[in-house]
Amino acid sequence: MASSMRNFLVQQKAEAKIAQELEAMGAPPEKNMAEDASSEQSVDADQHIKDLDVYHKNRLKILQKRHDALTVLIKTGGLLEGDARVLNEHIFKISVVVEAFERLNANKKDATVSLPAGISAETVKKYDTELSTRLSEVVATITASTENLAATEQLQTQSIEAIAQAKQSLIDLKKVREALLENQKWETTLKGLTADQVTEKFIETTNTLKERMEVLEKARSDFTEVNTAYIEAALKFQALQDIFARELETQNQDAQYELTKQLYQFAGLEPPELQVPASTESATTTEEGVEAVVSTTVVAATPPPTPGNDEATASATDEAIASATDEAANAAQPPAPVEKPQEDPDTAIITYQSQLSSWLHIADEKSKQQIDILNLLNKLDAQETAYLTILDEIYQLIQQQQATAMEVKRRVGRSELDEEKIPEGITEALKIEQLAELKSERIQIRSKQLETQDDIALLSQKDEALPDVHKLFENADILTGKLLDALQQARKLAQNFLLDQKGLSSIEQKTLQQSASRRIRTENSIAEFFFGFFESTEISILTEILQEYYLELIEVENKQQLLVTQQKKHENAIAYLQEEKKAMTELLPLLQNQLVVLQNTKEEETIKAKVRIAPEQAQQ
Repeated sequence: MASSMRNFLVQQKAEAKIAQELEAMGAPPEKNMAEDASSEQSVDADQHIKDLDVYHKNRLKILQKRHDALTVLIKTGGLLEGDARVLNEHIFKISVVVEAFERLNANKKDATVSLPAGISAETVKKYDTELSTRLSEVVATITASTENLAATEQLQTQSIEAIAQAKQSLIDLKKVREALLENQKWETTLKGLTADQVTEKFIETTNTLKERMEVLEKARSDFTEVNTAYIEAALKFQALQDIFARELETQNQDAQYELTKQLYQFAGLEPPELQVPASTESATTTEEGVEAVVSTTVVAATPPPTPGNDEATASATDEAIASATDEAANAAQPPAPVEKPQEDPDTAIITYQSQLSSWLHIADEKSKQQIDILNLLNKLDAQETAYLTILDEIYQLIQQQQATAMEVKRRVGRSELDEEKIPEGITEALKIEQLAELKSERIQIRSKQLETQDDIALLSQKDEALPDVHKLFENADILTGKLLDALQQARKLAQNFLLDQKGLSSIEQKTLQQSASRRIRTENSIAEFFFGFFESTEISILTEILQEYYLELIEVENKQQLLVTQQKKHENAIAYLQEEKKAMTELLPLLQNQLVVLQNTKEEETIKAKVRIAPEQAQQ
């Protein structure tokens, strides 16, 4: 116990030191948001990305150290907890012995046996209290360490993603600089050409651009096709919810609305109103219904007024109102209560088994569809890469076309080129709207690709506990089915037990009588057998009495057998319940771990959604 405590305290101190080291790193370096749009091509932007990369790599090293320290701390705490519980049992036994000695010595004036000095019931109780306090602290530390371990794993994932994003950002910056350098080379080349050569260059670039635009249209079409297929598959996948998830979603509608409301407010939009289910509005007031019925009936039943017939008209109106009111009141009255059929006592178990079977079926279906969705996502990612490649190529071609068009205009202004030789499309090529549209389109596709890659990473994560969870659900389903069969069989046996001879059918009664006759013949002695050949009234009466006794005997034996069988069925049902309880005991911690992972994933996805909505607030 002392050795375990020392190891635990050492590990706890080491983990706390690593936690302080992690806290000292602070937040990631922030980018100066006041920089203009051209800062992406500046050295500062490059340095900022490199600083982020270094920060997350260093943090990842510390996080790994903390992950290892927390793992060892949890393991050491488990050993210490086991030793403490064993020591607690020993202290309990010692306390019993000490109390017995003290009672024995209290009853005798001269104590022949005495306890060692310093050992008393009060001292043992003090040790027990101190041990319980230490044990509670150890359990609390293990619980906190488990939570910190999950949080550390989440931070590790974030750092890995940040490093990958920094790497991709550096690649993007390199591409931007290469494109800028290429444009500068293009402009330098144009200055060394003659006017006619510049015109030919413009026509050549325009023709190349038209060809590449056709490729772009094909890329757009292919992207839309794959993206539509993915959206349809994703909708089918989201619709696959077992009964437990559907019930939980219904219960958490308010929480989901609050999350949606936060995202709308974060984007500076007016949040939508909470949709109230139609069932809550179904209880319309009966008075309004009655008034509508009365109004409609009165209008239809009241004759049109005629001169000199006002009293008759009023009388008819009163009668119509009274009649319509009675009809409406009768219609509004609730129907007479109908006697409910007797509820099946196994309804709860049948429903529970149906839920288990539904979970297993949907889990298998989701596993299959997840593979298909992952394949579609990989295909979509490849399509988005091709889409972005052709967009970058066309963007550069349009820049070159604009530079060439500007050079043609300059040559015309210098009178180096006649206006008749100006190629078609010069004015159209000088419009900057097409570059802005392409840039906006590229941002949208790049953002979509980031979402696609996030989804790929999310679906590629393997839940190591899922096979165990699936197996435990299968065991629970099988055991519930066996439990249901055992209870139904026991209930049927109980119903058969309540039947007497009068409740049997004629065939069953005859069969019972034949069994009684065979039983009598089998158990007759030799003398009784020969006496059977003699006939008399007394013998006939005694035979009938004996027949009735044997009928009752067989009935009692049958009921006894029914009770034995019924007891066996109940014992089996109890055994199935105990096995299922054991399976549920193993299943709950696995589900709890899955819940923690899902909660962490929810937080990450919420942050990502906010970043996509307002990238300028990403650091916040």
